[in-house]
Amino acid sequence: MNKNLVRLAMLLAAVTVSFAFASCSDDDDDDENAAESTETESQTEGETEADEDDTDDSGSSTDNSNDANADYQPIADIGIITTDDGEKLLVSSVEMDGSSYLVYSYNDDGLPTSASCYSNKYTMSYDPYSIKRSYFYNFSITFNNLGYVKKITFRSIISSSFQSTETDNFSYDEEGHLTSVSSSCTQTSSDEYGTNSWKYSISSSLTWTDGDLIKVSYSGTNSGTITYSYSSEENKYKQPTMALIYNGLTYTVYNGEELIYTLGFLGYFGVGTAHLPSAYSCNSGSGVFGYSLNDNGTIDTESGFVGTSLHDYTYSYKSLTSGE
Repeated sequence: MNKNLVRLAMLLAAVTVSFAFASCSDDDDDDENAAESTETESQTEGETEADEDDTDDSGSSTDNSNDANADYQPIADIGIITTDDGEKLLVSSVEMDGSSYLVYSYNDDGLPTSASCYSNKYTMSYDPYSIKRSYFYNFSITFNNLGYVKKITFRSIISSSFQSTETDNFSYDEEGHLTSVSSSCTQTSSDEYGTNSWKYSISSSLTWTDGDLIKVSYSGTNSGTITYSYSSEENKYKQPTMALIYNGLTYTVYNGEELIYTLGFLGYFGVGTAHLPSAYSCNSGSGVFGYSLNDNGTIDTESGFVGTSLHDYTYSYKSLTSGE
């Protein structure tokens, strides 16, 4: 597919469509109680503050069993693309408009050891699993028996007088499609007059038809609906795409968008769509996407709207087979 033609078509579409990224949600105040944070075997600490919780390794397992209620470590196979000729590939980077955007590194087993979004870097270690961010956040992440993220709890420490704690829960169907997300956040601020607290929550459902995500509905502190349409072009390896991660899944959490789209391309939030999304529509706008593919069927480029701007994304891959 000619990228310039795709870009021109989408620019023409932008002229006729009034689109604002933030307008996809209607902000409604909702003081539903935030879900209480719980300790898990992947409890980690930020580099700026010592972790005060003990780590429990009792649920750790590198060869995940079939107990969907237990807590596990990631599975290397989740992020590996096996081509028709048997080559095993991993997404090594996603560039935006020719500049570095998302960068990943892996160990010899294909498990990610770092993920960077601009200057923000996440590092991972295993047995038991832990994840750290370069600053501000303390993390806890658990995975289900399929290797997908089941729960994220994180605390942001902006200053000694302002803190935010969020818990996000994720559910999947038997085929590995993400079907629901619940997100709750509590923020506290202290000054000489006392302490104030605010609570926010979002509940989301995701509807799939014939292997494609058709609709994301979310309500609570932010409310809205996003719908998707598809071309006949197959998403051969069911890869995550910017169209659905940034313009969809990030709406399902209150304050954890960066983690969603940074880890989303590792395949941590379920199986991708059967076809490549071509367009989406939210409460007051819409956008279109186009793709070019490599000879082996992996995504080479993706062009489309993120926010109010049209961007070109270029995917690069690391061969786990050859080590290059």
